[in-house]
Amino acid sequence: MFSPHRTGLAMFAALIVGLGSTPTLAGPSDISTNYPVGLEVGGKSFSGIVDSGGITTLSFEDAKAAGLLDENGDPVNPPDGSVNVGGTGGGSVKCHKFNKVKVKVQPKNADGTNNGDPKEIEVTVLVPKKPADQDGADDAAKKKKTDSVITKAGRNIAGATIDGSKLELTDKETKEANKNSRSTGWQANVNDGHEVPFNEDPNDQDDIEVPCSTPMALLNGNPMPIAISTASVGVMPLSMAMDLGGIPLGTRPVDPFTQRALFIEGHWPNIPQDHPVNVQVFAINVVLPSLADGPLQNSGPAHFLAAPFFQQPMIGGNGLIPENWSATLDSETGLINFVRYCPADFDHSGFVDLEDYAAFVQSFEEGTGDADFDGSGFVDIEDFTGFVLAFEAGC
Repeated sequence: MFSPHRTGLAMFAALIVGLGSTPTLAGPSDISTNYPVGLEVGGKSFSGIVDSGGITTLSFEDAKAAGLLDENGDPVNPPDGSVNVGGTGGGSVKCHKFNKVKVKVQPKNADGTNNGDPKEIEVTVLVPKKPADQDGADDAAKKKKTDSVITKAGRNIAGATIDGSKLELTDKETKEANKNSRSTGWQANVNDGHEVPFNEDPNDQDDIEVPCSTPMALLNGNPMPIAISTASVGVMPLSMAMDLGGIPLGTRPVDPFTQRALFIEGHWPNIPQDHPVNVQVFAINVVLPSLADGPLQNSGPAHFLAAPFFQQPMIGGNGLIPENWSATLDSETGLINFVRYCPADFDHSGFVDLEDYAAFVQSFEEGTGDADFDGSGFVDIEDFTGFVLAFEAGC
């Protein structure tokens, strides 16, 4: 769904005109850190990621633990259909489709601890069929297909309003090169910030094959519609990266989990491997349209995986969500709302007050990961000093 006030040539003109004074998107070189989330189904809790470019899925083992599949991998209750998802190279995975599954969504801090209380929503969930029901040359190939499906909150959760709130994705800089701190939380006030339009299907029950994309973006100054995702990294065909004048950065290993995340979206063509795969990386400037205050532009080029087997370009989370910004997706309005992350608003209430100070002190004394204010990987006096300075500065 797309209902902004600017479309087509008018939006492209706004992109060009607004380039002089834009907020910056950074953290573009982190290609492996995802946005963590917990999903509870059938009274069992599972660790997953937020992937706005695909449908909500449970891994084979998680689906068995949740009671959707029995110990043999067969559905406990009749599913609502069957669909194929995944790779573009003939490696798709057969999945059961379950409608109106009750899912409790638990936001997570970057260290995996809970961030707020869980909220419940009913959505469509896909689970892979057992290996015997998959196509493949042998049993090992069939098992790889089943095992390729990960547990993730798809766009039918990422773009939904759940009990009056939306899932907020926050990217924080750290002192470590090529590594950012990414977390999720609840945000009730999502009407004050940069609004970037995207095309999306608001029906959270049939949102399986519909692509999630922006109607216009600039890649190295070239306007184009392009798929977007909160998965950790963007991709594009090697020929496109070269035609756009991308800067080649050599190869980087793509870990098995990232392969699986891209595979389920249909971007990684073949069955993911159990080991890292080296893929060429290109640096490309990304500018996104905004309905107010100018477009969003990277402070530096975003890193894209580029290979001949990628068929369609996609902007990943490292080029989509600003460093030290938060983003929420709204499937009903077709807008992504970007707001600056306020580090002093420790309890995410939208205000900086003594409750933030008390919450930080408690986390600091307990040594929890969210008290690692400077992202150094340790909780120490520098974190306390950094928070006090941010608290005094306000937002």
